[in-house]
Amino acid sequence: MAYDESNFTCKYVFFKWAGNEGGEEIRVDLGEAMERVPNVSIEVIQAKLISSNLYQGVTVKMLGQAMNYHGNDFRGTALALLDIGNKHSGSVEHYDLGIGRAPVLTMATTKSINIRFSRTNDGVSIPINDTGGGALIFKLKYPRQPDQITAEYSGQIQRSL
Repeated sequence: MAYDESNFTCKYVFFKWAGNEGGEEIRVDLGEAMERVPNVSIEVIQAKLISSNLYQGVTVKMLGQAMNYHGNDFRGTALALLDIGNKHSGSVEHYDLGIGRAPVLTMATTKSINIRFSRTNDGVSIPINDTGGGALIFKLKYPRQPDQITAEYSGQIQRSL
């Protein structure tokens, strides 16, 4: 059985946070039905971080290691790089997903991930309460579940048993 785009399910997860949350990481719930899939690819398709601090760039990192990723800092997996976007009224900076695309990373099955933000130039963590909030949109792609397989493939499976 060949795997093409029709054999995968895409799911989009929107996650937003307020700047008054404490700590250095945020738990992102990826939704239901993620425990039955063997692996999932994750991609940040949109991102915005608001901060009153000026950074040369912001890295969005997932704690844990993706299967198809290596970083020389050995501190999790970089999901995206955010560049400074538009300067708004006062001293508030908006950081958006940089030019190009974020990498498509493969990870083991999980119901949630923990993410943190760091300064791109030196890797120092940015506390969540130092941000004015923000939002991320993730695209998750995983193999179809057994109850989603079409009748054509179901017949092939039964014949091979």
